[in-house]
Amino acid sequence: MNLIPLRQYLGDNPHTAREVWNLVREALAVSSIQSIGDVTDEQIQATLEEPTSFWRAVPLPNGKYQELLGVVGLQKFNAIDGTGEIAVAVFQDFRGKGFGVCMAQAMRGWAVANLNLRRLTEFVVAGSRGAAMARLQGDTLEGTLKAFKFKDGSYVDVEVYSWLRDGG
Repeated sequence: MNLIPLRQYLGDNPHTAREVWNLVREALAVSSIQSIGDVTDEQIQATLEEPTSFWRAVPLPNGKYQELLGVVGLQKFNAIDGTGEIAVAVFQDFRGKGFGVCMAQAMRGWAVANLNLRRLTEFVVAGSRGAAMARLQGDTLEGTLKAFKFKDGSYVDVEVYSWLRDGG
């Protein structure tokens, strides 16, 4: 799966900026579990500018640059600890077809090859597609944060999944 730096994609396809922004917002809605309520444009901008944040646009496998499948992000990466957090968002029309798993695995491969990361973490709403995606990848459920995130008018549980390069 081809991962294109998000800034490059937006530079080449500025007309898609709002759609891309909304995908990033969706990806951050759970992974930025410290925030209460909706993710703002300012939070997205700050996240994209953080030196420990790597975001990629993922075009459809047919290679047409302007046809976007979704976005995947690696955030809060720490070179000393070899850790980071993955966030994924897929456009509605492409959900349930395995693209999210492919995107996460592509980012995982990129993180290992380029940053030498050994551990990746995902925060997902319990019972969501993200939780199913983490299980499909063989990630380990490390625990559940009860009533941890305010979403759609109520507090929901957030599950923490991890992947270790050495499998341990």
